Amino acid sequence: MLTGFSVGNNVDGGYSFPVTIGNQTFQMLLDTGSPDLWVPSVNCTSKSCKKHKQFDEKISQNFINTEKKYSLLFNQKASFVNVTGAFENVEIGGIIAEKQQFGCAFLETDDFYNAPFDGILGLSLDKLSTQHIPTVFSTMVKQNKVEEPIFSIYLSRARDSGDKGALTLGGVDKEKFSGDIVNNKVIGESGFWVINLEGLSVDGKKIELDEVGNETKLEGKNELKKQRKSIIDTGTSLLKILYEDAEKIHANIGGFLVDFQGGGFAIPCNTTSVVSLQFNNIHYSIDPKDLIISNISSVYPGFCFSGIQGIRNQVSSVDGMGIWLIGDVFLKNVYSVFNTKEKTVGFAPSIHNHCKEVNKILFFNIELINVYFFCFLIRIVFF
Repeated sequence: MLTGFSVGNNVDGGYSFPVTIGNQTFQMLLDTGSPDLWVPSVNCTSKSCKKHKQFDEKISQNFINTEKKYSLLFNQKASFVNVTGAFENVEIGGIIAEKQQFGCAFLETDDFYNAPFDGILGLSLDKLSTQHIPTVFSTMVKQNKVEEPIFSIYLSRARDSGDKGALTLGGVDKEKFSGDIVNNKVIGESGFWVINLEGLSVDGKKIELDEVGNETKLEGKNELKKQRKSIIDTGTSLLKILYEDAEKIHANIGGFLVDFQGGGFAIPCNTTSVVSLQFNNIHYSIDPKDLIISNISSVYPGFCFSGIQGIRNQVSSVDGMGIWLIGDVFLKNVYSVFNTKEKTVGFAPSIHNHCKEVNKILFFNIELINVYFFCFLIRIVFF
């Protein structure tokens, strides 16, 4: 059994789990906003590589080196890893994706040095891969290793003692949520899990969003211009949203701007305000404690850093709808189900601190570890 850990004020900055490549096991970041699987190679001399477990191809039984080199970019291309492509069997929770292609990093930027994980396992749709490489889960589906083409995610909270996050491959864990799972159709062909955010409210009060985007493309669709595209991304810890939207939310929860350039806001540490997001006519509430990221009372007495960040000029270039990145601040409050065949994302209210173990036959639970790393995977995406 794995145990979760956190740093600082019990902030859940990300989630990792064990993945075995060949005969070597790594702690990997769970990232629905990326298609790629990569780990540091023993041939990498970067200090970030040396700080983590490194893949040794010499002791890997089925390793095949493609000799193809490529780069994976993060954080608006400020961070990157250079990798060499390879094939090897990849095991997650007893399920093996045979001859899965992955990247052996031979160069990493220093951003990864303090990462509490070795590499990243991406669970986006295949279309997102610039190298046209199927994700590990896609390979499992094609090889009939899972019962259904769905995976489900339950994110734990560090503050809830004994609460264990879980990744379920091939099904859902009915003990992790209440009510029905309501699906949302993925928008477009970007490869991200992009769904439509219909609206939001604070303490039951509807927040009117401003119209954004191209008037010509959205002519006659005023309500659509007030909606937002949202990327469902476990690799992002915060809610990273249009700056104007963040202003409106914080104005209703007693918050104020503390970082003009970064779009960071402060909110009362004892806030009881409930922010709710609307998907497919269903409102999902965020626990007020999940809005608290870190205490900044030494500078602003009684205030904490908000988990909702405002990003300027973050607008889609395809259909004019504004882009939101829906990270773990929201996702801790819902049970998320991703269907790679139907291309849907489903939500149901999650049930926390339920630790009973249940034997599964048709699908597998992989326990997730809380990691504190919210500053790293910041994606500003333009379609």
